[in-house]
Amino acid sequence: MTMQSPQTKSDMIELIRRSHNALVQAIKEVPDEQLTAAESGWSVKDIMAHITAWERVLLRSHIEGRPYEQAVEGGEPLPQLDNVDEINDWFYHQSAATPLEDVRMDFDSMYQRVLTAIQQMTEADLLRGQSRVRPEASMLEAIAGNTWEHYDEHAATIRQLSAAGSEPQR
Repeated sequence: MTMQSPQTKSDMIELIRRSHNALVQAIKEVPDEQLTAAESGWSVKDIMAHITAWERVLLRSHIEGRPYEQAVEGGEPLPQLDNVDEINDWFYHQSAATPLEDVRMDFDSMYQRVLTAIQQMTEADLLRGQSRVRPEASMLEAIAGNTWEHYDEHAATIRQLSAAGSEPQR
């Protein structure tokens, strides 16, 4: 996926909101009884928890500057894992037993917290700044990968699944 490069803070916020709204709409199109269905792969609930986990990493690490292992919820720190797939699998196992309503509340709350943090940042920090934990990555890359690009990717997956009547693959 090619990263869209907003030219202003307002453009970035609009891009995030538009993509998140499309994700929420895709989720709303799935009947409630199917949100937790996962015979082979991730349920929509699992996708919501996955997005929330990565938004939390964005907020706590890239924006606030906490080490990655402190970017997760709860008492167990994020372990040192070799790649994104392993991290995704770890996130999946951390949230698998979480009730749907708790995942929904966390999904809504974390999005609002991320959006508020971005709104409070300067345009220069957002568009030209560096990640606080990965100086080789721009803040723009960190935000794009954990917001609009991520939302778009999973909204498309949810729409496909809704049309096909199956579950997402991990």
